Amino acid sequence: MTPKFYRRFLSGATVALIAAPAFAQNTFAQNTFAQNTEAPSPQIDEASEPEASTEFMRLDPIRVPGAHSPQNEAQERLDLRAGGTSVIGADAFEDTRATTLSDVLSFAPGVLTQTRHGEETRLSIRGSGIQRGFQLRGIQLYQDGIPLNLADGGGDFQSIDPLALEFVEIWRGANALEYGSSSLGGAINFVTPTGRTAPPLALRLDAGSFGQRRGHVQLGGAHGSLDGVLGLTVSEQQGWRDQSETSATRASANLGYQLSEALEARLFLNYVDSEMELPGPLSLSEIEDDPQQAGRNYRERDAANDYTMKRVAARLSWAPVEVGEVVTSIFYSERDRYHPTVFGVLDQDARNMGLDVRGVFDFADSDATRRLVVGVAAARYLGEEDRFRNAGGERGSFRGRTDLDGRTYVAYAEYSHGLTDALTLQAGAQITRAERELDNRASPAQSYDESFDGFSPKIGILYDITEDDQVYANVSRSFEPAPFGEARVLPDLPLPDAQTATTYEIGWRRRTGGVNIEAAGFYSKIDNEFLALVDENGASLGTTNADSTVHLGFELGASLPLSDTLDLQASYLWSDFRFDDDVTFGDNDLAGIPPHSLNARLSWTPLSWLTISPMVEWRGGTTWIDHANTVGDDGYALLHLGLSGDLPGAPESGFEWFLDVRNLTDEEYISTTLVRDDVNGADSASYFPGDPRSIFGGIRWRY
Repeated sequence: MTPKFYRRFLSGATVALIAAPAFAQNTFAQNTFAQNTEAPSPQIDEASEPEASTEFMRLDPIRVPGAHSPQNEAQERLDLRAGGTSVIGADAFEDTRATTLSDVLSFAPGVLTQTRHGEETRLSIRGSGIQRGFQLRGIQLYQDGIPLNLADGGGDFQSIDPLALEFVEIWRGANALEYGSSSLGGAINFVTPTGRTAPPLALRLDAGSFGQRRGHVQLGGAHGSLDGVLGLTVSEQQGWRDQSETSATRASANLGYQLSEALEARLFLNYVDSEMELPGPLSLSEIEDDPQQAGRNYRERDAANDYTMKRVAARLSWAPVEVGEVVTSIFYSERDRYHPTVFGVLDQDARNMGLDVRGVFDFADSDATRRLVVGVAAARYLGEEDRFRNAGGERGSFRGRTDLDGRTYVAYAEYSHGLTDALTLQAGAQITRAERELDNRASPAQSYDESFDGFSPKIGILYDITEDDQVYANVSRSFEPAPFGEARVLPDLPLPDAQTATTYEIGWRRRTGGVNIEAAGFYSKIDNEFLALVDENGASLGTTNADSTVHLGFELGASLPLSDTLDLQASYLWSDFRFDDDVTFGDNDLAGIPPHSLNARLSWTPLSWLTISPMVEWRGGTTWIDHANTVGDDGYALLHLGLSGDLPGAPESGFEWFLDVRNLTDEEYISTTLVRDDVNGADSASYFPGDPRSIFGGIRWRY
């Protein structure tokens, strides 16, 4: 480990160890009180004989672990939706390397994740953002219900710390209406623990292949009306390819104060300092020659995406009556990005701010549902981008400045009405206004000031077959303007129209006795789907619109206890995305999406100190590189192996260990690709080689 890594991590760990006893004492007292008041104590007759009293003392308490945990409550809330939703707990990925969103969301139904390199991930739900070759579009990211995305809809992954999460909520497609999202992909909410759910002290140290080193410390506790969690993660990795070194420091705080029984205030603080080198895509011939090499000019020009974020957010929750709650959130962030590429240097300063007011009201006077969700939101993104020539990764001659001003205003409402105790009708709508103003000072002809208005209705039904089984169906409309990052690059390229879609969905879910099964099918008719244009070197040329496209898919997720010691977890996604009588591409498949995606893990726990978890990762069928369907990739099948358990003396000691062996058979494969119009069957620099065999391991300790 480097001295810099030691200094950053040990400084945070030292503070945590010093403060731990006080937090532990307060939390112990609180937990003892909670246990003693969990259920009314039986009344003991003072005149009872000693034998009866002794017999009473031998009785064991009956409890349901986690019955009212925040994760279970979130699952119950999402199951009120007449559409596809899911919750992924931290226990699904904490025994893995847990460095990318691919690790976090491997078993999320309907979510496609593919690692480009390092922490950079390709993320898509129902085809959202499949054209984009960098960062994120088409999915609204939240942390604790407060937006992470910029106000123009663009997003990144570097602000998320997988080790700081308690669970993740996924709202697929228009089912994210309840959070005010109208994009094709929906929303993902990353939920962090509070001082009332986090352990007083948690530590994690892990290391592995490609020079990975990481330390995590978290301190939590509660005293009276006050609770809080502080976290710090320091990581570094040399990377297995040239020009792929990464390092990051992520600090967070979640502080809450109960002002009264009806009013809670909570403050969120985040700091991220991330440095990520970019190795770039390769051609197949280059991969065959040396898959570790960086793309052309990526090393010589020190391509990177270095990023610093400072974020503060506050949330006020007011529940004056049992049937209603109003939540008001405000947020502000500053993001500085230094981004050398093979085409130049982008120096970006961005400020993002917003306000959200959301009310949830339950008017039910019987078992039938009467629930109203209503909200308004406003967000603004102000950015300054300076462009320079790339002089070996440093700023060369000045090439111009662009000022960005993006605003988004949203109003939404949804009402759920129980026609019977088992059948619920849901109807909702969202109105969106998005304003985009770009001032290109070097090339005024590329400046624009445009507004986009959208109306997104939804209607659905939810039917409880039994207490454990639900079926649902819905039809919805989505609306999405293009973010600044890809709206226009070439001077003569017109500004793309907003992408809209009508989606039909039908599904079923079952939850009982540890069994969780989710299945959904969807059909989306899309107008003006965004098509990203890139040149032969992978450089962005901007975004255009397709006339009409179709996204057809099936999503399946399952978590099944097969026996007392054997569990199965799996997610499967089938995707059939194509043009619909397009002038240029006819009925060709859309490039960039594998037809089949499967992740499956079998976990066997023969002993308390040992869990053996083989996992299969499969991408099947032909993934086309170009929309003309002239070159494709045939996918891959990988075998991973996880080992984990308690250390001797655990669980009393609180120590746990894990090993995560990736690509056990050392297969050579393509993890993901760029998307192009037409490569005419040629071998192009469109491929990201997947990681070879690697091993990661670590220990965790919870006080």
